[in-house]
Amino acid sequence: SGERGEGSGAPSKVNLGPGSFAAMSSMGHNKTPLLRKLEQFYRRYKPSKIQHAKLLAKKYEGKEAELDALLLSTYNADLKSVSELFGPPRLTPQQQTKPK
Repeated sequence: SGERGEGSGAPSKVNLGPGSFAAMSSMGHNKTPLLRKLEQFYRRYKPSKIQHAKLLAKKYEGKEAELDALLLSTYNADLKSVSELFGPPRLTPQQQTKPK
């Protein structure tokens, strides 16, 4: 007797296909500044490669100059190009309130 659902045998509505990483990565949980920049970069220059942002952020953490050189040679743009476009990250209301 289908206590867990309707028992129709229909597939779950959770989609873990190729596009799901972009949806999950846009949630903003536990993102490093480098990962945020890489996601912005790929959204602008090569959206089909955004799924690589997390791996690249881990691989090049602390080696941003090396990553910038690679991006510059491949896309003729580096991480500074997206920082200039999007500006600094917005502060949350909690971050804006400074204790006195």
